[in-house]
Amino acid sequence: GVIPIIVSWFFSPVFTGLAAGLLFLIIRTLVLRRPNAYNLSFWVLPPSVTFTVFICIYFVFTKGAKKSLTTGADDWTDAKAAWIAAVVSAGLGVVVAVVLLPILRHRANSKFNEDGSEKVTDAEKGAAKKAEQEAEVAMEVVDPNEPKWKTSLKQGLRSTWKAINHGTSVDIHELVEEDELVAALHRNAEVFDPKVEYAFQYLQVFSAICVVFSHGAGEVGYMAGPHATVWAAYTEGKLTKSVTAPVWIVFIGAFGLVVGLATYGYKVTRAMGVRLAKLSPTRGFCAELATALVIMIASQYGLPTSSSQCITGGIIGVGLMEGKMGVNWTFFARQFASWVATLFAVGLGTAGLFAAGIFTPSRISGWNQIYYEDQVAATAQNIFDTYRTSMLTYARAANASVLPSLTTSQLTRWNATLAKLSADTRAAGGTSRQSVEPSELFGYLNTALSLVQSNSILTVGQVSVTPGAVQCNNNVTADIQAGVKVRCPAPRLLARGLNSTAPF
Repeated sequence: GVIPIIVSWFFSPVFTGLAAGLLFLIIRTLVLRRPNAYNLSFWVLPPSVTFTVFICIYFVFTKGAKKSLTTGADDWTDAKAAWIAAVVSAGLGVVVAVVLLPILRHRANSKFNEDGSEKVTDAEKGAAKKAEQEAEVAMEVVDPNEPKWKTSLKQGLRSTWKAINHGTSVDIHELVEEDELVAALHRNAEVFDPKVEYAFQYLQVFSAICVVFSHGAGEVGYMAGPHATVWAAYTEGKLTKSVTAPVWIVFIGAFGLVVGLATYGYKVTRAMGVRLAKLSPTRGFCAELATALVIMIASQYGLPTSSSQCITGGIIGVGLMEGKMGVNWTFFARQFASWVATLFAVGLGTAGLFAAGIFTPSRISGWNQIYYEDQVAATAQNIFDTYRTSMLTYARAANASVLPSLTTSQLTRWNATLAKLSADTRAAGGTSRQSVEPSELFGYLNTALSLVQSNSILTVGQVSVTPGAVQCNNNVTADIQAGVKVRCPAPRLLARGLNSTAPF
């Protein structure tokens, strides 16, 4: 329901912030602020990779793949999943320690000077890349002999490709130079050894993978669930308590995430990684790992969470380790307001689209409605007309007072009533009226059935009282007075042209 979602707005960021802040406090105390932080960082990488991989594999085997791995009586237990996750993660930890750490140390030594300064800074690389791109644009020469349509086509394709790749080439750190508040936020943050931060870049890759995994466990599931439900209702014609999402539906959700990241993901990256607080590889690792842990634990128990809210709490958690000025609280207030606004905007928008779909008239639904109205009205009108026609044949007998159950006054009153009911029912059908309330049509039908109920008997199981049996009065007065019996007519409830599917 909505209540758990609102509750998650508060608990998800708080829990993630506490976990991220605690993890960053431990790493900062034991590694970052130590004189030999660079050497200590390499001791942190293998156990961190082991722990991160263990979490991912364990949750895969206990949540996503558990049903597939359980065959017959051989249940896939959590203990078995823990053992496999421990073995795989420990093996990867050994690979990192034996193979990757020497490579990483070599790259770090070649990238930095002995004093820890970077040989070529990222800013210099960015400026060089930007200058190279500008030079490529300036060197573009248009062939004067080339057809105009071909030149226009090339320019159009080049502009389209540039627009598609715009999100992958934006320098999100330009905001530090443009916004004074953000610049002060970054300037006042504690700076650690660049070589240590460089070592944690590779560790952050593992934490980012963990976040992506948990993001898929939550966000993609939110999309795949409703989509799979709609698909199941369309293909099977019914709604079931549980639906398994096909792989292609999950793929659509994952593809949407990739496209969104490639096009407009830089806006969120700039907001979360630059504007909200100062992030570095060490801080990012702590925020991402805490986010992954909270989301996966919540997914394990079916609790609603959002990766956006969790990572926000994680970033605030590491930012608060710099003090209360380590977080851009104004921006966070706007972000929290957007969470609330999103719930109402999406809810109202979905309600509007759904209402437009079910309440907007269509040609097919109009035909169905007209058919339904005509059939109900025709059935009721036929009963009124049949009853009235049959009753009028006994008018002479009623006037002669030979029928105790049908006097002259009763015949006159019933005749007028039936004539009006028939006319009203006829007016309700057809296209003379745009729309008729179902209660009105079924009111006529119920009145007609009430007449039949009050003036006929069931013949099922009877011997002498059946349609066509010689048990009924003739409409001739003399025959009634003489006690002559004729065949009983069967009531005609269906109008001409209406067919019954009953097996009798």
